[in-house]
Amino acid sequence: MSIVIKCSLCGEKSLHINKIEGTTSDTRQCINCGYASNTNLKGLKEENEQFKTFSEFIQKYSKESDGHIWFPSMINLPIGSLYPIEKDDTLKWAYVKMVDIPEEEQENYPDELNPGKFLTKTLDYDNQQIFDDYIFGLATMRDEVKSVNG
Repeated sequence: MSIVIKCSLCGEKSLHINKIEGTTSDTRQCINCGYASNTNLKGLKEENEQFKTFSEFIQKYSKESDGHIWFPSMINLPIGSLYPIEKDDTLKWAYVKMVDIPEEEQENYPDELNPGKFLTKTLDYDNQQIFDDYIFGLATMRDEVKSVNG
């Protein structure tokens, strides 16, 4: 079951709460501000064991609100990735497209999961797009999906 409510961080009605069937657990994702949480991230940062496992970067930009710890999330799709970055000591969002690797260059990209094989696609970090707001990066990703799928 999924519901949409007002996000306690950004104030927009864009917080999606997904109940995990057969459990008392849920996941939470705001599609406006890009922050996420889950049942395991209740309480305070200094007391939460899962929070302590996060990278220093994620810990730096995590927030406490509504009895949960919220962290900047990322999305990986076959067409690209939207993820948090730091620029000028500020949280920003980067979108990178998935691009084809020319056949003559594929030997430079070994597939670690399939020894002896090579990747045919990679993320184009050289041409990443930076956004101040998650929602604009998400809209760019949506537009890319539309252009690929017609």
